[in-house]
Parts: sequence; structure tokens; C-alpha cells
Amino acid sequence: MADVFISYARVDRRFAEQLDSALRARGLTTWWDSSLIAGDTWNEAIRSQLRTARCVVVIWSTASWNSRWVQAEAQSGFDRNVLVAGRADNVHLEPPFNIVQTADMRTQEGLNQVITGVARKLDLISMAAPAATRPPQPEGNGSKRLKDILSFPALIALMMILAPVALWLMGKRRLVLFWVIAFAGGAAANSNSWMISDSPVAIFVWSLVVANFLSLFALFVITTLSPDRKR
Repeated sequence: MADVFISYARVDRRFAEQLDSALRARGLTTWWDSSLIAGDTWNEAIRSQLRTARCVVVIWSTASWNSRWVQAEAQSGFDRNVLVAGRADNVHLEPPFNIVQTADMRTQEGLNQVITGVARKLDLISMAAPAATRPPQPEGNGSKRLKDILSFPALIALMMILAPVALWLMGKRRLVLFWVIAFAGGAAANSNSWMISDSPVAIFVWSLVVANFLSLFALFVITTLSPDRKR
């Protein structure tokens, strides 16, 4: 008794050979007859192998779809719920075989999908071909540094520098004070969530924020309390 019965048309032999090699490399036994000639009846050997195979793989193509042998073998696998399907060309399938997912065996991915289907039918999940995934790319120092510079603390620092300066140049000195007080209150209320990074860049940015805060506050106090300040 073979694990996998491979049903195909003679013109698709190379696909059968490729599948046979892949399955045997994984320790499975296969049965397929490259010299099979279509006829009105099946011989006993084929019927015996087809009845006892744990999985039936059909390789659909225009040639195999027109073969009564292949259709009968596929029907046997379909009836026992052990059918796995692949295709060798763009053949149009009709019921009931068009409801079975059919992998394109012209690609390596399609062959892997057929192998995965066989593994599932045989309850050999460990043999299933893993899905292709792109390995994570190591993050370069330049990219990490750029992310640090464009981080939330850096944007806050930029806002702290530009907004008060703009208000000051517009003569809105009282608004500068309100801005400083509002920012200080917000920073104190959300101190735990704002300190999101301990990287050197983030520490430098926060140092810049504090220095800017103190300098603006000092500038406001000195200008406001100066006896000769202009109205």
C-alpha cells in the first residue's frame, strides 16, 4: 500500500516525476504508472492501489481532463475525501473537481502547496512546506538614528522652540507666558507617558526642551520686570 497515488496524463510526466521525488524525499511512498494507456476498464493492480492509497494526487491538465482514467481516479479520491489537486496548465475544471483547491504546479510555490495538502490528508503537519516569509531586515544605525530624531520628544522640542519664538516676535509676550505655563503643566501631568525613550538622542532632546523652557521663562521675567521696557 502506497501513501500517495499520483494520477496524471502521460504528457505531464515531468510534473509527476517532480512530485514523486519531493514526496519520496520526505519519506513517503508513492504509486504511479507512466505507461498507463487509457482503456474501457481498469486492471486489478490500479484498482488495488487506488483503494488503499492514503492520499490521491491528481495533476490536472487539458490532457488529463480528457482522460477517463484520470477522471475516474480523481473521483475515487474525491469520494473518500483524500484528493489533493494540482494543475499543469490553465485547464478549465468542472464540478465536482472545481470545488477542490488546485495549486499551480508550474511554480515551486504550487508544488509546495500540493505537498502541504498531502501532509494534511496524512495528518503529517510537520512535513507541510512552510509558507515563504521574508526574514526581518536588520535595522541600520542611520535608520535608527533618524527614527530617534523624528520621535515624539523631538517633535515636542521643535514645537516648544518655534511656537514661543513666533509669539514673541509678534509681540504676544503674555501668550508666551501662558504657553510656558501650559506646557509645564501638561508635561508634569503626563511625565510617565512622555518619557518614551532613554536613548542618547532622546535625552539630548529633552535637555534641549528643559533649557528652552528655562530660557524663555527667564527672558519673559526679565523683559516684563524691566523698568525701561517699551509698552
